[in-house]
Amino acid sequence: MIITIFGASGKIGRLLTEQALGKGYIMKAYVHNLQEIGLSHPNLEIVEGTIHDYYKIKQAIAGSNAVISTMEPSKSFKKKGYPVFEAHRHIIMAMERLNIKRFITIASPVIQSGKDAKSAVTIVPKLFISLFRHRTYLEFVAIGHMIKKSTLDWTIVRYLYPTNKPHKGKIKVTSGKQKINFAVSRADIAKFILDQVESREYIHCMPIIGN
Repeated sequence: MIITIFGASGKIGRLLTEQALGKGYIMKAYVHNLQEIGLSHPNLEIVEGTIHDYYKIKQAIAGSNAVISTMEPSKSFKKKGYPVFEAHRHIIMAMERLNIKRFITIASPVIQSGKDAKSAVTIVPKLFISLFRHRTYLEFVAIGHMIKKSTLDWTIVRYLYPTNKPHKGKIKVTSGKQKINFAVSRADIAKFILDQVESREYIHCMPIIGN
């Protein structure tokens, strides 16, 4: 199976790429700079391009069985525009034209699901980010709306507070009804995302995960 990943040079993306290569997947990593990812493997192809280059993104996706994004909106107040939204727009457009269905991306519970129950895990992130990181909030919400309108077999993996702690292997999934810790290790986030590549359990769903 071939997977194209966007955001492979980030903390979660790098862990996910390493885990996928360890499981024997063929990986295509789309990065802004060839030196960013710092990985080398016979089953890893690195494609250099910008998030604004639709044709390069389409080239990176072509021939893949699944596409993963571990890109997140910037938390910086100085950032302008919505670059991660733009990247998702190009990814979705390319996947639909190439008839590639499986798409997995990450988000905060800021993106709401109709299945969410009212609880701290679904309410607090939305209040905090909408008040203190409004541009980030708007970008997250726009990405969510766009994905839900697509024809893809999508999954949006939501989490609250990622840490650099070691992989625990104990991941809880909630929609707000079950209590979970806000913190979750990036290694566990990566594993959960990778597990969804060949699973249909969370198609058109937005699981919130924690340790």
